[in-house]
Amino acid sequence: MLRFPRLTQCLFRRRRGRPWPNFGWLLRSRGGSHHFSIFINNHSGTKKNYAIFTAAPNITPSVERTWTSVIAVLRGVVSGSGEATFSMPKQVYAICGTSKSDQAAQILIEVLDRRPVSLGVRSSDGTLIPGTALEVEVSDESPGFTTGVPPPPSGDETAFCIQTGHDFTFEAAKDGDFILGLGGARIADKRLEQDVGRAYAFFIPQPNTTYQIKPSNVFCIAAVSSDVQPRTLTTPDSNSSTCIVDFNELQSDDVQIVHDTKGDLIIQTAPTACRCLIGTGGL
Repeated sequence: MLRFPRLTQCLFRRRRGRPWPNFGWLLRSRGGSHHFSIFINNHSGTKKNYAIFTAAPNITPSVERTWTSVIAVLRGVVSGSGEATFSMPKQVYAICGTSKSDQAAQILIEVLDRRPVSLGVRSSDGTLIPGTALEVEVSDESPGFTTGVPPPPSGDETAFCIQTGHDFTFEAAKDGDFILGLGGARIADKRLEQDVGRAYAFFIPQPNTTYQIKPSNVFCIAAVSSDVQPRTLTTPDSNSSTCIVDFNELQSDDVQIVHDTKGDLIIQTAPTACRCLIGTGGL
């Protein structure tokens, strides 16, 4: 399980005499605003690995616990001239299924169903255009999305909706490792698929419940050891500094981060969008 620290201070720095960098050309070449991109420059003095994961979504009604897992690990970024790039689509996917893992043995068994969803939005006249709604059914001791006529859209603003039925109990969900949440699209390249997590954030569902799930546009970047893998669960600790990038506050789809000689991860664009985490305790 990957561990991260409590928010204690914020650092912002621009290279002296230079403007804020602009990587918009790269995003435009990848489809404009359809991707988030993170660029990391390593000036820490040693080769580094960087894990990227997302903050937990807002879920209504509240759930007992939400887990997040590492989306990707950028490995072997050399110091000085080393650069790393991570780009992912904004398209959100609802997921359900089962997930079992043994971090010590580095074993993961994951059975997932996924569907692309749209989030609820407000029109120019203030009318809510509801987001996607999906229904879950349990068969063969595993949850999956129904394949019939979907329910009418009912996602709140910036949310999508998942409805569970009466065909399981919460105890069965815990014993069977049921999960609901959000994740990414299928990856056609099998080599890349091993390097990217599929379930970004998830929770154990209750039966007969309608969940409103609001994905987060907040991403976390942390320097990590070489044994950290995609899909590793994240939890707070004191052994790492983490930079949090809020793309909503950035009002931009790309960001550059510098890992400096002090070990700080520093954003080099709009200052309100980054918080650097150094210390102990929970996120």
